[in-house]
Amino acid sequence: MRLMRYQIAFLFLIGLTPKLFSQPMLYYNGQIYTSDTNNLNISYFVVNNGVIIETGDAISAERIAEFQKSENLMGKTIIPGFIDSHIHFIDGALGLNQVNLVDVKDSVTLKQRILETLGSSSDGVYVARDLSSYALLGVSNPLKYLDYISPEFPVIIFLKSGHAAIANSAGMNILGFNEKTKIADGHLGLDETDKLNGWLMEAAAMEALKNIGEEYKYKTLENAILRGQELALSYGITTIGDNTFSPYNMKIYQSMQREGKLKLRIWTRSYGRIPQTTNLMGPMGLKKLGFIGPQNDFNRVHYHLSKLFTDMSLSIPTEITGNIEPGGEVYLSKNEIENYLLLNPETTFAFHVQGKKGLHNIIDALTDLGSRNNNRRHVIDHAGYCTEKQLEQLHNLGVSVTILASQTFDYPSLIKEYSNNNVSLIEDDLLNVRKKIKILHGALTSDFPYGMDTSFVQYPSNDGLNPLSNMAINITGMFPDGSEINGFANKTISVSEAIQSYTTNGAFVLGEDNFLGKISKGYAADFIILNQKIPFTNPMELYNMEVLQTYIGGEKVYDRFNPLEPFQVDEAITPYDYTVSPLFGYDPTVGFIFGAAGFVFPLKIPSNYGNIQIMASSNGNFNIQGVFKRFELFKNIEFKLPVTASNFVQYYYGESDTTNSSNYKVLFSDRILIRPEFTLSLSDGFQTSLFGDFRYLNKTNLKDKQGNQLIERLMPNETSLGVGMGLSYDTRDNPISTKLGFYGAAQYVNVSGIGQTNNINSNLIMVDFRYFNYIYNSKFVLATRFSAGALFGNSGYMFRYTLGGAERLRGYYTNRFRGDLFYSAQAEFRFPLYKKFSGVCFIDEGDISEKSLDKTLVTFGGGVRFSINSNVVLRLDYGIAKDQNGVFFTFGEAF
Repeated sequence: MRLMRYQIAFLFLIGLTPKLFSQPMLYYNGQIYTSDTNNLNISYFVVNNGVIIETGDAISAERIAEFQKSENLMGKTIIPGFIDSHIHFIDGALGLNQVNLVDVKDSVTLKQRILETLGSSSDGVYVARDLSSYALLGVSNPLKYLDYISPEFPVIIFLKSGHAAIANSAGMNILGFNEKTKIADGHLGLDETDKLNGWLMEAAAMEALKNIGEEYKYKTLENAILRGQELALSYGITTIGDNTFSPYNMKIYQSMQREGKLKLRIWTRSYGRIPQTTNLMGPMGLKKLGFIGPQNDFNRVHYHLSKLFTDMSLSIPTEITGNIEPGGEVYLSKNEIENYLLLNPETTFAFHVQGKKGLHNIIDALTDLGSRNNNRRHVIDHAGYCTEKQLEQLHNLGVSVTILASQTFDYPSLIKEYSNNNVSLIEDDLLNVRKKIKILHGALTSDFPYGMDTSFVQYPSNDGLNPLSNMAINITGMFPDGSEINGFANKTISVSEAIQSYTTNGAFVLGEDNFLGKISKGYAADFIILNQKIPFTNPMELYNMEVLQTYIGGEKVYDRFNPLEPFQVDEAITPYDYTVSPLFGYDPTVGFIFGAAGFVFPLKIPSNYGNIQIMASSNGNFNIQGVFKRFELFKNIEFKLPVTASNFVQYYYGESDTTNSSNYKVLFSDRILIRPEFTLSLSDGFQTSLFGDFRYLNKTNLKDKQGNQLIERLMPNETSLGVGMGLSYDTRDNPISTKLGFYGAAQYVNVSGIGQTNNINSNLIMVDFRYFNYIYNSKFVLATRFSAGALFGNSGYMFRYTLGGAERLRGYYTNRFRGDLFYSAQAEFRFPLYKKFSGVCFIDEGDISEKSLDKTLVTFGGGVRFSINSNVVLRLDYGIAKDQNGVFFTFGEAF
């Protein structure tokens, strides 16, 4: 026994060894710019366990000798690692392996380049990037133009701005786009006959990026990430705010981080128009039940916010967009923005906005919210054309802003473009970097790979990802060749402001200003060593400066003269995440229920979803139910297969609405339910479905309420099959835990008996309407439901309508009332309690009968909810009725 104690203690000490005995590392004799305004210049700092624990101006030789690990910087210049807080990292990384059209200037050259490079396609699709929009001037129908070049192989080309793309017919087919496709915050171009003309604008281009990304194999993605990381580290970038959008891509990041391949810190963004991306990415990487699953470092890969597109880009010519106002078409109204913010009170948002109109809507929405904003630090991406007053309003509202640094290269072209179209442009409001830095502490960013659209191509030696060249142009107001940018002199910033904007201001945008962006005590040891002093007096030298070494968390991750060993892609990463949960429940007729549930969620489409719940009751019976769902079985078609097998006991009170609570029989039976369903998505929230409904009942015993066995024949064993169709309309924000929207459905089912129950022959019609709206914010929800059904013919036992139980008339026990006709009306008010706990009060009414609905049955009560995550909720309800009180503990909302 004593030996075992020693062994346990020894193993415990081994586990603590890295933390107890890790050696501090001293960096001294350097010219260190800290970005900490309280102490901008120091000569040494000490790192332990990836964090800076000490800084100072001078250190003695005796003190240096105390450190077992130290490095003499020999006067080299050190600054904090750069933070690029707005980037499309995987898109840019993939672009490093894709065809680059940055130098193509006209449609003739474009045709030649496509024909030359068509064989370099990846994963079955030809994808090219960085095309200037001016190369397409004179091409009225890009789809026909590309079809002529490549009639069969899918071709998709993204413009340099990232806010537009073109595709041929095969490319549109791969993307799943047609003339009827509607995309919020964007649109597909149509010709004069309302046929696709090949243009994908704004969110349509982003949707294309997402769809193409789902076509790539994990090896393609991981290799691209490694190559993109190598480039970013060579520029001294240590942290990025990434428009990830895809939950699968975030899973790849986390997997690579655990394996030690991903060194960059990545703060990810979901896609606001697809709330499922937020639901999946928010909890991603957390241990299930607190202890199941791999360990992730959330200081390396971390979910940050949800991205919305408010208006268009500044850089797409008016000949293409048809809009001449800077910022183009506005996609989100003030009310729509306010609705997003209230519907997701815990989510921080980033708003892509370039024009004054879109920014005005954001400011008005945030102003109206007031305290309901919950102190969230939202992010404004770009605000390329805005007034000083708008910037001051944003400052007062507590938001942060990213500045598209490399867009300054486009400044002359933008001025020329808007002047040629007689736009009433206030030039001082266009790309005013100085005001955004001084008023809002704006963060310079690259928007890699979409930051540059026009003039940047004239300077191929400058990479738009490089913070040093991005700082140079915004400090000097000059191009790399020394030519001055006319009209920009009053918009430039100082060298110190530029460094702050890429360090502390970037950390502020990410909400990490107490951990990142400074060489200061308590901050992450992310820093870079430069090849020369900071050129405060001659900032043009920034164009030629280089990073010698990059450190993240005190680890050297890049060395210009001693390249690190490359990583190998050797592990498949499945596009799924999962949740597990214990099951606890209660039903008055069944007793206490316990078990476990597992849910598998797809991280990209097409793919599968599945769940299984295994439950046992206190009296030894069981219930197993599962759902398999295939998304995109065919285009716009989903397949779902729920299966239930149960021998939970049932109370049988009789038929109609006149049953007595004290007069019932206990039915023991084996039951199987299988309901395969095909659903076709139409448009604007409409769906139609075809389904089968198989039900099987085998009685095993019948007892009275005292437990005495009965020999009477209550009903025959039953095997029946229903075949039906349905039509639904759904605008709910989330079908599992709904806060806002409407759901309406109508179904028709024809039921026939099989085998000995061939006398069953009936038709069922049912309607179900649900309406949800939040009050104050989405933590306070009013939910209502009305459902009704009619049955004609002999339905047997299994298909008859019932009232009572966990869903309808919750004050009555399950199966209390049965009949051929029913209606049910329900209302709930849902409200927050504490953290993951919420409450509900409800009232249910309805009636059920074999002939006519002439009574009103009413129940009311309250309950408690516990949210396991955004997709899974535990529910405890207590309902009060005239002669019964129901207690139900189960999964999911009642409706």
